[in-house]
Amino acid sequence: MCGIVGLFVREDTVLPVDRERMQCLLEKLAYRGPDGTDVWSANRCLLGHRRLSIIDLSSAGAQPFEISEMGLVITFNGEIYNFMEIRQALASQGYVFRSHSDTEVILYAYHHYGMDFLEHLHGMFAFCLLDQKRNIAILARDPAGEKPLYYYMDSGRLVFSSEIKTFHAFPEIDLTIDVESVKAFFALQYIPGPHTVYRHIRKLPAGHALEISLDHWQARERPFWSFENTQLAPSTPEEIDTLLSESVRYRLIADVEVGLLLSGGIDSALLASYAYKNGSKLRVFTARFEEEKLDELQYAQQVADYLGLQQIVITGGQITPEAFDKVILHGVELLGGPACIPTFLQL
Repeated sequence: MCGIVGLFVREDTVLPVDRERMQCLLEKLAYRGPDGTDVWSANRCLLGHRRLSIIDLSSAGAQPFEISEMGLVITFNGEIYNFMEIRQALASQGYVFRSHSDTEVILYAYHHYGMDFLEHLHGMFAFCLLDQKRNIAILARDPAGEKPLYYYMDSGRLVFSSEIKTFHAFPEIDLTIDVESVKAFFALQYIPGPHTVYRHIRKLPAGHALEISLDHWQARERPFWSFENTQLAPSTPEEIDTLLSESVRYRLIADVEVGLLLSGGIDSALLASYAYKNGSKLRVFTARFEEEKLDELQYAQQVADYLGLQQIVITGGQITPEAFDKVILHGVELLGGPACIPTFLQL
């Protein structure tokens, strides 16, 4: 994962204190991206990024990514799985790429397709794209809502981030607790979006884009994906098998080694099987826990041995108050599911 943070101001210029806050925030978000960090700045805008390199490990893929001649800048968290297909289509239209990253593909896709570019992107993503020629900013989040994106907007500034605790760095932001959201959490064990635990901070809904006119300071949120507009669901086991295999194949595309968290469950066993069928000899990681109810090592070993995959066993550790503190820190929002604790312990 990567980390993205941004600030837009309506009339004044960004202040030195805003730049200091941005640098401080990116330092605190180092765990989201240990491979690089940078800030792109203009008079009324700061875009920050923490990089975890997956596609194009060179400096050519660093972010925030700018195509200056087109006036386009982006800070992006995620992966575009079909970026090679989009890249080939754009190259046939005369676009020339300077990197091998999926980030650059997003910008050229926007330039070529306009706002319809979102319908061409298949992947997990959250990003802010700035079009300086039209003086608009676009926040977008993938259809499954896999990548988080939070934002705050008032009459004078817009702040967005991958993590909700980022907003604590801005004392001018109203962080009043949303009582109704807290009630929803105790009833449902989660807070339904676009609401958050804070009354004035929103979570961009999955499959939505927020287009902000920086001239008029107006925001328009719209869906770019919905179940109603998708193709008919697969109706045969063969169709389901093909879709699952293709989905796993896309997720194996990387310039770094790909691994898999393998429990003793059906889901991860299926993923390991499809990865194997796609020719990947990926390493699998399994957590061993002293608590018998949490430990599934014997079942995971059966899967790894059957597929001939190298298995690395990690001691999950103890569930302690210190572990709870760390889970809360990295949980971003209120969490009701206990699975987040053993998942954290094995990472």
